[in-house]
Amino acid sequence: MINAEQAIQNWVKIFNEVTEKIPIKTESPMTQTLPDNKRWPKKKPVHEFTTGKFSTIRKAFTTGIKSKEFLSALNPENGTYFGLKTEPTHTTKERLVMFGDTIGKALDRSKSFSFQCVNRKERNELVIVAATMLTGGWLIKLSDLVVRGDL
Repeated sequence: MINAEQAIQNWVKIFNEVTEKIPIKTESPMTQTLPDNKRWPKKKPVHEFTTGKFSTIRKAFTTGIKSKEFLSALNPENGTYFGLKTEPTHTTKERLVMFGDTIGKALDRSKSFSFQCVNRKERNELVIVAATMLTGGWLIKLSDLVVRGDL
């Protein structure tokens, strides 16, 4: 690309006009220029919500996540089982049996399953249980209070 000063000097050379020499300013090599049809890429802020374990666990709410990825992204405290405390849980024995039956039938038939939870704490517990039970090509998906497993 020709700047204005170079254009004037070319004009002078073409028409043999005698004028004083105009010094040409050159851009420093540190300054980057882009062609007219391009734009500078937008810089997105990098923070904990787009990188690391949070973004990995967020996949469970969007596209689904494999069990290994989900369990490795958890940051459990010492003395817990994948973050589940040894104290009484929020899931009753009856609900746990229902979830076990649902996931057992899905594994036997190699079909997807869906389980409606009562509250968020129960959902959080059951998704960890599902992640420890499901292997291979299963994807775990969460939406509101529903735990789903897709094959």
